[in-house]
Amino acid sequence: HAGFRWDVDFLHIPGLLQTEDYSRALFSYVNPELPKGEVERWVEHRMQRRVIIDRADPIPYAAVIHEGALRIRVGDRVAARRQLARVLDISDADHVTVRVIPFDLDDFGG
Repeated sequence: HAGFRWDVDFLHIPGLLQTEDYSRALFSYVNPELPKGEVERWVEHRMQRRVIIDRADPIPYAAVIHEGALRIRVGDRVAARRQLARVLDISDADHVTVRVIPFDLDDFGG
Protein backbone atom coordinates (compact mmCIF):
# COMPACT_ATOMS: atom_id res chain seq x y z
CA HIS A 1 0.00 0.00 0.00
CA ALA A 2 1.23 3.42 -0.87
CA GLY A 3 0.28 5.81 1.88
CA PHE A 4 -2.72 6.51 4.01
CA ARG A 5 -5.54 8.96 3.33
CA TRP A 6 -7.74 10.81 5.80
CA ASP A 7 -10.38 13.55 5.64
CA VAL A 8 -12.14 15.72 8.20
CA ASP A 9 -15.40 17.36 7.13
CA PHE A 10 -18.02 19.33 9.01
CA LEU A 11 -20.48 20.44 6.35
CA HIS A 12 -20.47 17.70 3.74
CA ILE A 13 -19.56 14.07 3.14
CA PRO A 14 -15.88 13.65 2.17
CA GLY A 15 -15.33 13.30 -1.58
CA LEU A 16 -14.07 9.71 -1.46
CA LEU A 17 -17.31 8.65 0.24
CA GLN A 18 -19.68 10.58 -2.03
CA THR A 19 -22.16 9.06 -4.45
CA GLU A 20 -22.63 10.50 -7.93
CA ASP A 21 -25.98 12.09 -7.06
CA TYR A 22 -24.64 13.68 -3.88
CA SER A 23 -21.56 14.98 -5.66
CA ARG A 24 -23.63 16.36 -8.55
CA ALA A 25 -26.00 18.16 -6.19
CA LEU A 26 -23.12 19.52 -4.11
CA PHE A 27 -21.26 20.94 -7.12
CA SER A 28 -24.52 22.43 -8.44
CA TYR A 29 -25.32 24.09 -5.07
CA VAL A 30 -21.82 25.45 -4.54
CA ASN A 31 -21.75 27.08 -7.97
CA PRO A 32 -25.22 27.35 -9.53
CA GLU A 33 -23.70 29.19 -12.52
CA LEU A 34 -21.58 26.17 -13.46
CA PRO A 35 -22.70 24.67 -16.80
CA LYS A 36 -24.12 21.13 -16.57
CA GLY A 37 -21.25 19.73 -18.65
CA GLU A 38 -18.72 21.18 -16.24
CA VAL A 39 -20.61 19.76 -13.26
CA GLU A 40 -20.52 16.33 -14.93
CA ARG A 41 -16.75 16.60 -15.48
CA TRP A 42 -16.23 17.40 -11.79
CA VAL A 43 -18.50 14.52 -10.74
CA GLU A 44 -16.69 12.10 -13.06
CA HIS A 45 -13.33 13.18 -11.65
CA ARG A 46 -14.56 12.72 -8.08
CA MET A 47 -15.92 9.25 -8.85
CA GLN A 48 -12.64 8.23 -10.49
CA ARG A 49 -10.75 9.29 -7.35
CA ARG A 50 -12.79 6.81 -5.29
CA VAL A 51 -10.81 3.97 -6.87
CA ILE A 52 -8.14 4.36 -4.19
CA ILE A 53 -10.54 3.00 -1.56
CA ASP A 54 -12.78 0.90 -3.83
CA ARG A 55 -10.16 -1.13 -5.72
CA ALA A 56 -9.01 -4.66 -4.91
CA ASP A 57 -5.84 -3.33 -3.20
CA PRO A 58 -7.18 -0.19 -1.47
CA ILE A 59 -5.22 2.26 0.65
CA PRO A 60 -6.17 2.66 4.31
CA TYR A 61 -8.63 5.51 4.73
CA ALA A 62 -10.09 7.33 7.73
CA ALA A 63 -12.82 9.96 7.73
CA VAL A 64 -14.03 12.15 10.57
CA ILE A 65 -17.46 13.56 9.77
CA HIS A 66 -19.50 15.92 11.89
CA GLU A 67 -23.09 14.85 12.52
CA GLY A 68 -24.17 18.00 10.69
CA ALA A 69 -22.71 16.71 7.44
CA LEU A 70 -24.82 13.58 7.77
CA ARG A 71 -27.98 15.54 8.54
CA ILE A 72 -27.71 18.28 5.89
CA ARG A 73 -29.63 16.94 2.91
CA VAL A 74 -27.79 17.47 -0.34
CA GLY A 75 -29.99 16.54 -3.28
CA ASP A 76 -33.38 14.88 -2.98
CA ARG A 77 -34.43 12.26 -0.40
CA VAL A 78 -33.44 9.35 -2.65
CA ALA A 79 -29.96 10.80 -3.15
CA ALA A 80 -29.64 11.46 0.59
CA ARG A 81 -30.58 7.87 1.45
CA ARG A 82 -28.14 6.49 -1.12
CA GLN A 83 -25.42 8.70 0.30
CA LEU A 84 -25.98 7.52 3.85
CA ALA A 85 -26.07 3.91 2.63
CA ARG A 86 -22.72 4.45 0.87
CA VAL A 87 -21.14 5.74 4.08
CA LEU A 88 -22.52 2.79 6.05
CA ASP A 89 -21.48 0.22 3.44
CA ILE A 90 -17.93 1.48 2.97
CA SER A 91 -17.44 1.89 6.74
CA ASP A 92 -17.77 -1.90 7.04
CA ALA A 93 -14.61 -2.38 4.97
CA ASP A 94 -11.50 -3.35 6.95
CA HIS A 95 -9.41 -0.55 5.39
CA VAL A 96 -11.94 2.23 6.12
CA THR A 97 -12.63 3.96 9.43
CA VAL A 98 -15.48 6.46 9.72
CA ARG A 99 -15.88 8.47 12.91
CA VAL A 100 -18.81 10.78 13.54
CA ILE A 101 -18.61 13.80 15.83
CA PRO A 102 -22.04 14.20 17.44
CA PHE A 103 -23.66 17.61 18.00
CA ASP A 104 -23.70 17.12 21.78
CA LEU A 105 -19.96 16.56 22.12
CA ASP A 106 -18.59 19.65 23.85
CA ASP A 107 -14.90 19.13 23.21
CA PHE A 108 -13.57 17.02 20.37
CA GLY A 109 -10.21 18.67 19.70
CA GLY A 110 -7.44 16.07 19.61
